[in-house]
This record gives sequence, C-alpha cells and structure tokens, in this order.
Amino acid sequence: MNIRKFLVALLLGVSTMTLSAQATRSQVESGIQSVERLIAGHQWQEAFAKLREVEGSASGSPTLKYLTMKERYSMYQRINRGTEAKNCMTQMESLAMQSGDNNTIEDMLLSKAAYYNRIGNPKVSKDCYLTILNRRSKGADDKGMEACFKKLIAEASSSGNHQMKATISEIYGSWQDSIAAIKASKELNELKANYEAAQTDISDKQTKINVQWGTIIFLAVLLIGVAAALVFFILVMVRNRITIKKLQHSLEVSEESSAQKSVFMRNITNQIAPSLQQISTGNKAHIDALGALLKDVEKYMELEGSKQEKYETSETNVGKLCEDIIQACAERSMTITTTEAPKITFPVNKEAVMEILMEIISQTFILSQPEKVQIAFKKRNPHTGQFTVTAVGMKLSDEEKSILFTAFAKVYDLTKTTGLILPTCALQAYKMGGTLSIDDTFAKGTRFVLEVHC
Repeated sequence: MNIRKFLVALLLGVSTMTLSAQATRSQVESGIQSVERLIAGHQWQEAFAKLREVEGSASGSPTLKYLTMKERYSMYQRINRGTEAKNCMTQMESLAMQSGDNNTIEDMLLSKAAYYNRIGNPKVSKDCYLTILNRRSKGADDKGMEACFKKLIAEASSSGNHQMKATISEIYGSWQDSIAAIKASKELNELKANYEAAQTDISDKQTKINVQWGTIIFLAVLLIGVAAALVFFILVMVRNRITIKKLQHSLEVSEESSAQKSVFMRNITNQIAPSLQQISTGNKAHIDALGALLKDVEKYMELEGSKQEKYETSETNVGKLCEDIIQACAERSMTITTTEAPKITFPVNKEAVMEILMEIISQTFILSQPEKVQIAFKKRNPHTGQFTVTAVGMKLSDEEKSILFTAFAKVYDLTKTTGLILPTCALQAYKMGGTLSIDDTFAKGTRFVLEVHC
C-alpha cells in the first residue's frame, strides 16, 4: 500500500513539474510578445523593463533563458548598440549549448551566421552553416549528404535567407567537384590495373614461345640420331611451328595493344591534368570533357575486346542511307553540300555505317573548318563497297595522318575532342570486315575512305 501511494505521489509530482514547465514557457513566450508590442509603440524603456521581468521567469531553464537573451540581442541590434549585441550573442551561444536542444542550437547558429555576415565576417558565417550541415549529415553516405544539401538550400529559399542559400550552394558545388575528382582517380587506377594485367599476359606468352622453341631444338637434335622416326618428328615440328605462329601473332597483337596503352599511360596525366586542375574552380566544360574521355575510353576498350565478333549485315539502300546521314547532319547544324550515292543495295550494317560516317563528319568540323563536305559511295566489285567523306579545305600534316586512327598516341584538348573517336570508328570498320583510311592522292583537303566487304 505504501509503495502504491509513493508511485501515485511520484506521478503527480512529475505531472505537476511538466505542467509547470509548460506554463513557464507559455508565460515567457507571452512576455516576449508583450515586449515586441511595446517596441512597436516605441516604448523602449518600458520594453526593457518588461524584458527584465520576463528574464526573471525564465531563470533555471537554459532554453527559456536563450529565448529572452535572443530578444535582448534583437533589441540591441535595432538601437545599434554593437558591443551589447556581441555580448548577447556570446551568451546565446553558451545557453544554446547548455540546453542540448537541437532546435535551439540550430537557431543560435543561424542567428550567429546572420550577425557575423552583417558585421563583415563571412568566414565565421560560413563555419556556422557548415556546423549545421555536419550535425544533420553525421554518419550519412553520399546520397544522404546530397539530401542534406538540397534540404538546407530549400529551407534557405523558403525563408528568404539568400546569404545562407548562396553559401550552402557554394559548399555543395565544391563537394560535387570533389566527388567527380575521386571518380576520375578511381577510373585512372582501373586503367593502370588493366595495363599491368596486359604486361603480365605478354610475359606469359613470351615464356610459352621460349618453351616451344626449346621443344623444336630438342626434336631437331633427336632427328639426327633417330632416322626411323623422321616422319613422326617432321609432323611434330610442323604442328609446333603452327602453334608458334599463332602465339607470335597473338604476341604481336598484345604488344601493339600494350604499346598503345603504354603511350596512353604516359600521356594520361598530361591528358586529364588540365581538366582536374579546372575542377577546383568549378569549370563545368572541363568536368564534362573529363566525363567524355572516360566514356570514349570505355567504348574503345569494349570494341577492342570484341573486335573479332563481326557485325551482322543486311541488304541496304546506300543512296537512302546517305540521304539519312545528310538529314541527321543538318539537324546537328553540320551542312553536307552534296552526295554521290546511287540508289542501289549493298550488304552492310546500317547502324554501324551511319555511326562511323556521322562521327567522321563531326570530327572534320571539330578538327578544322572545311569549305564543304561531301559523301559518296562506289561499288568496286560484287564484294567490295567504298564510302568516302571528302572535306575540301581540311589540311592535315603527314604526322597527323599517321596517328589519326591510333588510340592514345597524342595529348588532345579534351574540351574539343578526346582523340578516340576516329580510332573507335576504325575498330567498328574492322568488325565489318573493312578498313578506315585516308586517301593520300586527294590534294584539295582530306578524304576519308571506309571500305566494307561482304
């Protein structure tokens, strides 16, 4: 029975304390409203007297004392008493931290940011906004961080706090740039890993070749003493020679690919360094250029890995195909003056041919300003067709021609071209059983020749 009475008394005490706290907060908020009404009537002496009375009611509660101190700070701001306002701001900061209430702490940080921005100290103001951001995003991943940024910007817009919106937007932009830089670094590390794997593959194949040559030498010595097994040994030698040729061919392909990748690895720092440098200044053109480079590298590597898988072909009206290309170029503000393509059918992969020719035409406008561009098609024989893109007035040096279809051979200005478009087109031509080259006999500009076979 005594325990029951004790519990009832305890519950009544807690309820009484809660109601008392609510009543006190209501009294303080009502008092602050009265102070505001006196200020509106320019009764400053009465307003300060009323505020002192309200401060007496708020004693014992850091949260309520913060509300009265914030009102006192506001009054000093209105009558331009800077020293007293600064002292109030210091006390507001202390009271907010004592309260441990998130809403009170955030309100203090916003007031502090506005104060220091007003007195010409934007660094402290920015630190306040960063503190709010860090408190809200503690333990969040990249998506959570982005959500916090967007929410703070939305709150600043809705409250009309333009300074806060501008500061958070600036921090958000820097954060996005750092994420883009990290992604670019990751892509670079993956390319380096692929290069090292290619080097290991070349070493393994060289070892196999050495083993095969050892076998040949052993069999050659054995043939001198074993005439009866001459035919058998000849067959073994022939078989081993075929194997060696296949391995040598594979090695040549791997070495060529490795050489290209070696040049690329030497150039990659110079290639992307300007764009990475510009990321810190928020240069969107360079960020987009870096993204285009990584995308073109990925496409080139994918085609290189599948170049033995030939494209499917179907009978296509080449005259209609060239007209479609002219129309597509016009939509992209690239004018093709004439076309010489008879309306005959020839077995090609329409999508691949159209993509290659469109990319070639686009590159002629990027690399130079040709006087005019023409496309044409000629059927050389029943199994060979030839598309040409003629850019009159486009002059290329012998050195430029020699590396035009070679990937990673030169450092390009990424804001203009990645240098991988034409090498990628050459791989696509190979997948159609054809070639992409320059007509060295054409002297009035540059003529690209896409030859396809069926």
